[in-house]
Amino acid sequence: MWCKLKTASYDNVKMTNFTSSWKDGLAFNAIIHKHRPDAIKYDSLSADNPMHNLRNAFKVAEEKFGIPALLDPEDVNVEYPDEKSIMTYVASYYHTFSKMKAEDVVGRRIGKVMGEVIENEALLQEYDTLATNLLDWIREKIETLSDRTFDNKLSGVQQQLVQFNTYRTSEKPPKFQEKADLEEKLFTIQSKLRANNQKAYTPKEGKTISEINKAWGNLEKAEHERELALRQEILRLEKLEQLAVRFDRKARMRTQWLTDNRGILGSEDFGDSLPAVEAAVKKHEAIETDIKAYHERVVAVENVANTLKDENYHDSDRIQSKKDNVLELWNDLLELLKQRRNNLEQHVQLQKILQELEDMIEWATETKGVLQSEDYGKELQDVNNLLQNHNILESDILVHADRIKNVIAEAQAFEPPEDENGQPLNEDIHDGVSQLSQTLQEVQQLAEERKSRLDDAHRLLQFYQDCDDEQNWIKEKEQTLELSSLKKVQDYVSLTLLDHRQKAFEAEVNGHQPAIENIVKVGRGMIKDGHYASSTIENRVDSLQKGYEHVSDILAQRQQRINEMLLLQQFMVEADNIEAWITLHISLMSIDNYGTDQGSVEALMKTHLDLTSEIGAYRQQIDALESTSEQLAPQDRSSEVVVEKKFRINKNYESLLELLDKRQGRLNDMQAFYKYHDEKEILLSWVGDRLVILESIEAPQDMPEADLLLRQFEGIQKEVNANQDRYQKILNEGQELIDNHNSNSDAIKESIERLNGKWKLLIVTLQVKKETIDVKKRLLDFYYEIDETRDWIKQKGNGLNNELASTADPNTIIELQRQLNAVERDSPAVMERLNAIQAKKAQLIEEQPDQESILNAKVAELQEDWQNVQDKATKQRNTLGECSDYQKLLFDIDDLHDWIKTQQLIVGADDLSNTLSGAEKLAKEHEELTYDVQSRQLIYNQIMDIAPQYYTDDVNGRRLHQRVDELTQEWDDLLQSCDKRKLLLKQNYEHMLFQRDCKQLEGALSKQDMFLTKAIAEMGIGRDHAKANKLKKFVKSIIDKERQKKLSLFNLIELVKRHKEYKKSLELCNEKVDHVKRFARRMSENDHYAADKLVAKSVAIEDRLKDNYLKFNDAEVKLEQAVELQKFHQQCNELNDWIQEKQQLASDESYRDQTNLSGKLQKHQTFEAELVATKDQLDSIKDLGQTVIDNNPESQNEVNDRINELQNEWLSLCQASANKGRMLNEVYDQVQFNRTADDLESWMDHVHAVLTAEDTGKDLITCTNLINQHVAIENDITVRKDRIDQLEKQVQKFQDSDHYDADSMLAKYNHVKQRYDDLDEPCRNKRKKLEAARLFFQFFRDVDDETRWLEEKILQAKSEEVGTNLSEVHNYKISHQNMRNEITSHKQILNGIYQSGEKLIAEGHPSSNDIRNNIASMKEKSVQLDGYCKDRGALLDKYHKAHQHLFEIDEAESWMIDKVAILSSDDRPKDEDSAVTMKRKHEDLQSAINEYKNHLQQLRDASEELIEEDLIISEEIRDAMDDADNRFSQLKMLADDRYDRLEEIIKLYHFNREVDDLELWLGDCDAIAKSKEFGIDYEHLEIIQDAFDKWVDNTKIIGLDRVQKVNTMADQLISTGHSESATISEWKNGINDLWESLLKQINSRFEVKCNKLIIRHA
Repeated sequence: MWCKLKTASYDNVKMTNFTSSWKDGLAFNAIIHKHRPDAIKYDSLSADNPMHNLRNAFKVAEEKFGIPALLDPEDVNVEYPDEKSIMTYVASYYHTFSKMKAEDVVGRRIGKVMGEVIENEALLQEYDTLATNLLDWIREKIETLSDRTFDNKLSGVQQQLVQFNTYRTSEKPPKFQEKADLEEKLFTIQSKLRANNQKAYTPKEGKTISEINKAWGNLEKAEHERELALRQEILRLEKLEQLAVRFDRKARMRTQWLTDNRGILGSEDFGDSLPAVEAAVKKHEAIETDIKAYHERVVAVENVANTLKDENYHDSDRIQSKKDNVLELWNDLLELLKQRRNNLEQHVQLQKILQELEDMIEWATETKGVLQSEDYGKELQDVNNLLQNHNILESDILVHADRIKNVIAEAQAFEPPEDENGQPLNEDIHDGVSQLSQTLQEVQQLAEERKSRLDDAHRLLQFYQDCDDEQNWIKEKEQTLELSSLKKVQDYVSLTLLDHRQKAFEAEVNGHQPAIENIVKVGRGMIKDGHYASSTIENRVDSLQKGYEHVSDILAQRQQRINEMLLLQQFMVEADNIEAWITLHISLMSIDNYGTDQGSVEALMKTHLDLTSEIGAYRQQIDALESTSEQLAPQDRSSEVVVEKKFRINKNYESLLELLDKRQGRLNDMQAFYKYHDEKEILLSWVGDRLVILESIEAPQDMPEADLLLRQFEGIQKEVNANQDRYQKILNEGQELIDNHNSNSDAIKESIERLNGKWKLLIVTLQVKKETIDVKKRLLDFYYEIDETRDWIKQKGNGLNNELASTADPNTIIELQRQLNAVERDSPAVMERLNAIQAKKAQLIEEQPDQESILNAKVAELQEDWQNVQDKATKQRNTLGECSDYQKLLFDIDDLHDWIKTQQLIVGADDLSNTLSGAEKLAKEHEELTYDVQSRQLIYNQIMDIAPQYYTDDVNGRRLHQRVDELTQEWDDLLQSCDKRKLLLKQNYEHMLFQRDCKQLEGALSKQDMFLTKAIAEMGIGRDHAKANKLKKFVKSIIDKERQKKLSLFNLIELVKRHKEYKKSLELCNEKVDHVKRFARRMSENDHYAADKLVAKSVAIEDRLKDNYLKFNDAEVKLEQAVELQKFHQQCNELNDWIQEKQQLASDESYRDQTNLSGKLQKHQTFEAELVATKDQLDSIKDLGQTVIDNNPESQNEVNDRINELQNEWLSLCQASANKGRMLNEVYDQVQFNRTADDLESWMDHVHAVLTAEDTGKDLITCTNLINQHVAIENDITVRKDRIDQLEKQVQKFQDSDHYDADSMLAKYNHVKQRYDDLDEPCRNKRKKLEAARLFFQFFRDVDDETRWLEEKILQAKSEEVGTNLSEVHNYKISHQNMRNEITSHKQILNGIYQSGEKLIAEGHPSSNDIRNNIASMKEKSVQLDGYCKDRGALLDKYHKAHQHLFEIDEAESWMIDKVAILSSDDRPKDEDSAVTMKRKHEDLQSAINEYKNHLQQLRDASEELIEEDLIISEEIRDAMDDADNRFSQLKMLADDRYDRLEEIIKLYHFNREVDDLELWLGDCDAIAKSKEFGIDYEHLEIIQDAFDKWVDNTKIIGLDRVQKVNTMADQLISTGHSESATISEWKNGINDLWESLLKQINSRFEVKCNKLIIRHA
């Protein structure tokens, strides 16, 4: 009890027992600090460092208080400290500190404190009054200074500024001094409160110094703004006065200028012509520009006036009047300017319209004269020219018509200005519009008439010309198509070229179809329109249509036959190619080579698969050929050559398919056999390696060796399991080959038997070795467990060897007692372990009977050691009993003495509770004390019974007797104090019962214990009594700060219930008041210690009853606050208990034992998760505490202290948990690290064995498999690098975190890392060997493949087949070119093989001679192939050139045949124009013939070169070239003859035209000569005679010249032997006769006129 009282104020000390409550050392330090705070810095101690706390307490107790250190820190800081040892040591503390006296100074301080408190209350009231007055004055002044209502005149504002300055100098300074005094007063108050250790004074809201300073700052801000506003207002008014003066001056100037310009704009003399009016416009624009520029000045005056108005100028009305006058003058001026501008624009528009009308009338008159011409043209070209000119003229008319319409519309819409008399000036406009409209209509009508006449002439002449051109073209094409022959075309290339020519003919014919259709359409249209030449037009149209249809029919027949012949030639070419391809592949299928190993078989299979795909796909070619044959013409399809080709191809293809299937089956058998053989050999090699490893393993001699061997066996077992499926697969494959009757079935059966034997041997060996090592390991584990248990037992017995003397000191006894307790506590665990060892021994004896004697001896020896320890413990326990009885008696006396002293302090206390719960608690505590006294009565009686036994005459005996007597006196005093205390507590309980009834009446006024108690204490007492209670409470807090009574949660709930009952009905209050009054009178009669207070309280309650209704709502809020606070404390206690419980768990060191480490780590993780979960609980408590503070600010310190205490304890627990978790993780990481390192070393042993093996394979397949395995190992090494890096990171992490075993793990990592790095060199060497072997095997496989390919291509290149026509030669060239491309692509492959072989030779391969010979052989065959290809290419080029030359000769002959057909035509032109056109075309043909001569010469030169090369077809070339020369000579002759004929015809038509013109002219002259007009008188006759004489002279000159010209032309034609010489001579004589007749008629008329003149003259 004494310990609890002394440590009650220390939150981190929980005194519950004499064992675990002392292990962290804080309790010892707290007791010392309680009595001597200066001796220990308690706040610096922490529960996380118990050893330091214990050493500090023991050291201070011994050095400063003389208390001997009976305990060591190691004895206390254990899970279960020895209770009696701690009681003995704590008793020494009690005896030492009970002798110390402390001075009581509380009484002397009470008076002083009360005086200071009363003085402070007065100061506080004074401060509040001064602050309120100052703040009211500040608010009033701020409101006044914020007023911005100023006078509108400058003098008024200046007067307001003077008043403001007076305020600043007179009224403000005294208030500033008041503010300073207020700050000084508050500082004095705070100093006194701090000196009295009172809570600092906080002024009411709004009255703090900072808030007063803030208000004063607002006042100064308002002052500044007031001053600034006043000065700105003065400046503004001064500026307005200056602005008004400037406005008056500018307004006068603007008025004068506006008046002057109004007079200028009154004149309107603009002139009568366009130039004069335009000059007036320019003058007006100058005036307008000047006026617009002046607008800114007017606006400036307006802006000044507006500014004065906006600024509320006092004389604003006068200013606005002047502004309105200026603006009115300005608007009048603008209106005059606008009117004058409109008048000028009307005069300008009038003059422009009159000028436009005059120009348009002049143009219309000129155009009308042009359109009245009667010239419509005689030739098509003349008509085209006239039409073109007329179109231009029509466009001009349309343009001018639109322009005229616009001019007329503009003139009609124009509103002319008025003259001086007010009449509109529009007479000239009306006359011009009428004349222009009439002239435009006449021009348009004439244009339409002339256009129609010109179109008619053009259509007729164009139709005639188009018909003639198309008729000539049709005749030409009929001759060409009819004379050409298709029978001599035999080869595909010739047919292709002929088909191209046919397509050109078709394109040409189709191209002429639209033109012919258009001509026909035009002709029909002219007939329909009733043209005067309709009959001629219709004949021409019918002839043109029939000719075109005939040409189209001929062309269609030729095209059909060409298509049939092309299809036949295509069929033959495809059939020849297919037949050659099948023959070639049949030869390939006949090769008897099926490979010698899996690599060669796979190469052959790959080639065979390609051939299979190629042959299968070629079926489509044969089907396509069949489809082509179905498309042939009936006569071609049934021909003998087609039928024979199809039969032979189908037969050969079926043979090829049979050979393909046979070869496929044979290759499949060989592939399956070699695949099975290679996989079987690889597995046998692996089984042999593992058998060697197992045979080399021997039984282990210690535990590390056993663990290493077990891991090695696990690796081998994993490999065996991984290869089990592989083994079964190989057996299944072998059996399948046997079932399928493979040709190597015997060898397969033998290999299966061998594989089975090896595999079974491996399995048996593995099981035997594994069982041997397992048995050995279990035995070693048993030995290790026995040795460990023996060491543990010896450790327990080491402390029991010393003999205990009868005079042993208490420390020695305590130490021995602790040792015996430890042995007794650990006995069950030792027995359990011994029983487990016995069970294991029995199991091992069954497994290993030969080890029975050794096992029995070791177990017996262990049991003997344990029996010795137990014997020692029994002996020491007996000895301890003899020495302990006396010591126990002394301890019981001291303990009872200390207990009595403690209880006397409790019983002697005069503190009473002021709450019912507190009174109940005190009564309950006193009842517990009574029970404790009764329990201690037994101890007291034992002491009274036992002590007389030790009464002796020596010092110890007498001292013991004295102590027993003192104890008896103290015991009697304690019993008397208990009775007195019981009576006092009963009265206190009754008092509190009375107060409880009062609280039931006043429960609605408060919801928390402290507020409820305060309300009850203040009930019925005035303000002075309240202050006195406050002082009493303050004094009590000074005396004992810890004596603060709180209501329990249960009492608060009871109060809530009573509050609800009170809320339901207040009628019960009257009865309760009567009960309270009766209770108070009874207590007064029974001489209660608080009788007066009770009576006064009952009276006060009766008075307060009437106020219950008003206080109900406020009490409800306070009650809720109290409940929240108690709930907060309850949750804090629950969490605190959990933290204390878990603190012990977090402080143990179980991690040092590595057994079941994962389980411990998992439990700790669970605990950490639980710890993290409590963080939410802690946060919840914080939130609840904050809620309590928000609702009840007075509980802030209490709540914050409790939260801080709880948070510190939780953080301490987190720290302890983190430390333990860190240690567990370190141990766990170490175990995992070692396990990973051991796995890596086992793996590196296996990898090193594989890398040092010399096997590189027997062929390409096995070598490739080994490389794949090596790649897997390399990948595994790369992957393991991550694990090595992880180990490195772990080691670095261990070093950084200061791991307890970091050095050994670093050494182990360095060893593993070194071994891992050492794998790099063997890995590279192994890779080089395997790559070299693969290169060697790959080289020979490539050599075989390419040699076969070269031999195949040499056979193709040596062929001498070149074909018999251009098509066949062309196909052979394509095949040869494909082969050359294939050879070129294979050059890279061959070069790669050469380089690979040379690399092997350079590396000194053992088979270098074979490699060199193979390379030389391949190069030789490659050179041969190139030579053969070159020779065959040259041969094919020669024959291709020769056949191409023959084809070009045939083409030339075909061209000449076509031209001969054209030149042999008997067409004759029917007029001069058609003759000229025909001549022009003939000249083009002659030019082409002359140019073709050079082409024939080139053909001749090429023919001679080919003939000299002595080819098979040289004679055929010579004959073809001779025929072409003869054909060209014939063509040249026909061209010359036809040109001469056309020349004669043209000359004849020209002569005929001259004769016709001359005949017409002579006829006209003859008519004039025969005229009978002689006039009506002599003068008239003379005029006619003079005119006739002039005509005669002119006619004779012209006529003679034209007649001579015709005679000259006729003589030339006749002299050249023209075929129409007789007709020419006849035409010539007719002209001469007409000329002679004209001359005679002229002479005759001359004579008649002479006679008439004579007669008339007479």
